[in-house]
Amino acid sequence: MPLPPVVIETLSLRAWALKVVGAPGPADGPPAVTPQAWQTLCAAERAALPLASRLGEATPPVIQQQALRDTQLSLLRDAALAQLAGWAREHDTPVVALKTAAHRVRLPSVDLDVLVPRDRIRELLALLDARGYRGFMGYVEDLSIHRVHAPVRAPPEGISVEVHHELGDGLAIGPELWESLREHQAFPGLFRLPPGREAWHLLWHSVVPHPHRRGQLGDLLLLAEALGDLGPGDRSQLHSLVASHPARDPLGRVLAMAEDLAAGRGPVDRFRAVAAMHYRLLRSRAFARFPDRAAKILEAQALELADGGRVGPVWHRLVAVDDSVPSARPWLYRVQRAIPFPTRMLRTLVRAGLFGMVLPLGARWGGECRAATR
Repeated sequence: MPLPPVVIETLSLRAWALKVVGAPGPADGPPAVTPQAWQTLCAAERAALPLASRLGEATPPVIQQQALRDTQLSLLRDAALAQLAGWAREHDTPVVALKTAAHRVRLPSVDLDVLVPRDRIRELLALLDARGYRGFMGYVEDLSIHRVHAPVRAPPEGISVEVHHELGDGLAIGPELWESLREHQAFPGLFRLPPGREAWHLLWHSVVPHPHRRGQLGDLLLLAEALGDLGPGDRSQLHSLVASHPARDPLGRVLAMAEDLAAGRGPVDRFRAVAAMHYRLLRSRAFARFPDRAAKILEAQALELADGGRVGPVWHRLVAVDDSVPSARPWLYRVQRAIPFPTRMLRTLVRAGLFGMVLPLGARWGGECRAATR
């Protein structure tokens, strides 16, 4: 089946956007497309602000409007960062800004990620609670369950905060990390990860837990900025981490695109099929009607297969490994704690059943997008 016209149009916009941010010199005008294609590009690529900065007065109106909304989100994030910086200075605690919060490239984000030492996390959570933040997902502070971060905290108005005690990217957090932190450029009291670890975390985060963000323009720009801070040793270690990872193929392709951007070259698009699948899901009314858990599994299957991968990693990530977040329903959480093994088995069986139910559709959609973008 051919791709929907809006997906084809959005792919042409993506090709234009990659040239705009990657190639030096004046940018050509965008292709003539429908408003739906512009909306899809803005939703999927998270790069309206960098595009507007590059295009200046030639910025299309729809990009200008999205850039304004993204600026508002950035201001909310900055306000939250300023609060956290004040707390960090007052309590002499290292608070590390992660991902978009650590970089000059300004991208929209629905939450703010920070890392704190495990033995100080409850102090920071108590501060957020005292300032009116409320938790999601059961509001349970059991770090043996929440293996990477505590439940997301959301204020009555503003941006949510996700407080990490681990990074989840396969590398341990040891004393050497805390000793090698860099000061944040804009918020005294906050820190950034060491250059090599920051680049690896950005790369891993955009490929492994979030397959729809493989080759996403916003994440590529973040990673390209991080690569500019690497010395030869850090760069060599980053390539070694990629080469030894089970997802080495997509990790290597994302890294190659980011290296092209960092060098001022227009990158070859190595993720057209993933982008097409992501655009298709965003525009699909049928997909929007799926229950949340089934939709998450279907999305991961379709994206992995569109990218030429296998469903084994999706099974491992979404079925075989128990969720790190307990039920948000208090009564069900109490049952899970009282009889953990039977409830874990039941949840695994439910996920396995959903996996099998949606796999034919995921395989068809993923295969169609892969075939249509060769």
